[in-house]
Amino acid sequence: MTLACVVAGCATSRHPLDRASLLASRPKTIQLVVETTDKVSGASGPAERTPFFPPGLIGGVAAIAAVQEAQEKAERVFFRDKGLEDPTRAIAEHLAEGLVADYALARLETATSRQTARWAKKASDDWQAAPKTPSGGPRPPDLVLEVLTTEMSLEPGPTGWQGLRLRNRNRAGLRYELQVRLVDQRSDQVLASGSCEVRDVRFAAARNARSRDEADALLAPAPTAHDFVALDGQRLVAELDLAGDRCERDLRAGLLALGPPPPPPSNAAPVPAPLGEEQTDGE
Repeated sequence: MTLACVVAGCATSRHPLDRASLLASRPKTIQLVVETTDKVSGASGPAERTPFFPPGLIGGVAAIAAVQEAQEKAERVFFRDKGLEDPTRAIAEHLAEGLVADYALARLETATSRQTARWAKKASDDWQAAPKTPSGGPRPPDLVLEVLTTEMSLEPGPTGWQGLRLRNRNRAGLRYELQVRLVDQRSDQVLASGSCEVRDVRFAAARNARSRDEADALLAPAPTAHDFVALDGQRLVAELDLAGDRCERDLRAGLLALGPPPPPPSNAAPVPAPLGEEQTDGE
């Protein structure tokens, strides 16, 4: 499996934590606000988000339909019936625990939505703008750590190369993205903000290939949408675990200047090999 962990806009929008400044300000309390999802369709449908399907090709329509069917099964069977969880929840807990340990903070009750958290910003607020501390009532936490899933979906791979149909046009990949923000409520200051995105790098490589044969060769080992939900969802579970681990490591070290995350469970399942599902819509 080939995934990439990409820091979205790191050159302009990532704002890492200044440990020395935070230590000097002596915060005492922190609240975690975490928003997760049980949807595997992301913020928008694959057809809207993926403009690289050559118009009029049946293969592109079939690929979208296969991805949508797999997403519906993942949501219905694995998230609703079998308790599969968005990895953002565990990431958020580990980040909060790291901050508590590093800065000797007392942790307040976790909020499950920025809209219900007493001190956090509303979803309609500008991401870069700090929330305002409400007047009256109990004392707000000194720090608020916000962690939210912004994308969790299966995206279709490219179906054509420069107008030519690809043999391996039925591929799909996981796309996972989350955002993190640490706010000092005492000064209404954003101390750190950034995001992490994980997706299959083979799709971009295939689009930029020098020939159709090269594009097909790059896509050959990639899984199909069916692979993600076959074998009791083993690939979906394994790739979500790997995506979560990569983002957690990136955000701990690159954004919040924390130590390495806890080791993964020893019984973590390996990612299964693609099943090699045959193309059904003809050449």
